Amino acid sequence: MNIGDSHFLYEKYQIKLDSLVLNTLAVDSKNSQNSLEHVTLGARLTITTKNNSTFEVMPFFELKGNQQRKFDAELKELGLKFSFDRINYEENKPVIIVSEAVPFILVKAEVFPWINLLWLGSILMGVGTGIAIVQRIKRERS
Repeated sequence: MNIGDSHFLYEKYQIKLDSLVLNTLAVDSKNSQNSLEHVTLGARLTITTKNNSTFEVMPFFELKGNQQRKFDAELKELGLKFSFDRINYEENKPVIIVSEAVPFILVKAEVFPWINLLWLGSILMGVGTGIAIVQRIKRERS
């Protein structure tokens, strides 16, 4: 996205990149000549819904030395999460990823280590019940 560009998202939202906010910290040392040591870049986004509600978010992207960090922005009202992923250097544009929160159910399955012993006990009880029924039927006939 370029500054001022807008895109439609999920056919429900219009997202517009208003501006990029740059914060730099230059370190002047003998080994590096005016190199940027710490850069934080924020993307100011405006989200407009179908019913003309407007929201603003600003995800950040930080470069600190050789390390990158992303600070996501979340709109809980709409269930959207915005992430400033990187800068596309070929087109010189920021790459912003938007994801929609989906409710989910978490199921935890545990393995019972003695399940085979439980099944063996159930089978033995079934066999014992069968033998008792057969014995009772034989006694009633004689």
